[in-house]
Amino acid sequence: MAITALTPTFQQSVDGSGAVRDFWIKVKGIIGDATGGLVIHTIENPYFQDLLIKRCILYVSTASGNVATDLDIGLGDDTAGTSNGAEIVDGAVAATLNTTGFKDCGIVHAIATPPVIPIWKAHDNSTDAFICIDQNGSVDASALRATLLINVVPVGDVTS
Repeated sequence: MAITALTPTFQQSVDGSGAVRDFWIKVKGIIGDATGGLVIHTIENPYFQDLLIKRCILYVSTASGNVATDLDIGLGDDTAGTSNGAEIVDGAVAATLNTTGFKDCGIVHAIATPPVIPIWKAHDNSTDAFICIDQNGSVDASALRATLLINVVPVGDVTS
């Protein structure tokens, strides 16, 4: 899978107050699986800093072709998807995946009370450094082709 890590062009303000960098990361080449029930893709944070995940957009270029397809997108610890969750998208279902086009996944927050915005941990971190895309259920979604856009803010820009 190809990942395009865009270098942010926004600069912090000169005196350190005011502006923060806000940019998108594009993940191309998401392909559904023929059997399901597994992590189909993982994307490691391309930066050596924590990123606050604000929102995401899924572009479905080829529909899944299966009305029972269900994707969760969340944070995990490694390429195997250890401890993966659904903090970013919880249950992108057939209505989303069985038609082509742009799907606004909304403002991201973890499933918790109160809602918590997930932090994509820095590259080489041992926890939550990967975004994991999990295809739930035992269905054939091998026709699915998609691109994920992830809107992030460096945590250091907010906390410093």
